[in-house]
Amino acid sequence: MSSRNIKQDTITRDAIAKSMKLETGLSIKDSTVIVDQIFSIISQQLSENNIVKIRHFGTFKTRYKPARLGRNPKTLATAMIAARTVVTFKVSPNLKNKINLYSKYTINPRNVNR
Repeated sequence: MSSRNIKQDTITRDAIAKSMKLETGLSIKDSTVIVDQIFSIISQQLSENNIVKIRHFGTFKTRYKPARLGRNPKTLATAMIAARTVVTFKVSPNLKNKINLYSKYTINPRNVNR
């Protein structure tokens, strides 16, 4: 069984704001503003090549990827892939443990066909 076959829900910005409203008692408007501000701060810091470390959650970093020659796997045509900066995320050990502990779908690596 592949992890790609597992149905997963998507959490949106609005869902985070609604959850914050329920947890804190703030209005939905205030909760949305706070969520937007948090994402804005993270985006701004990453655009300035700063590391964003959120304790018990993980670390966001930017990484430069130089231009390279790539290949379309279907047509085998080669093409130049432009240089770019990508965002990487490394999950904290705390969050990794929590995900593995509470995961609805635990996959035994020995049973996965490679």
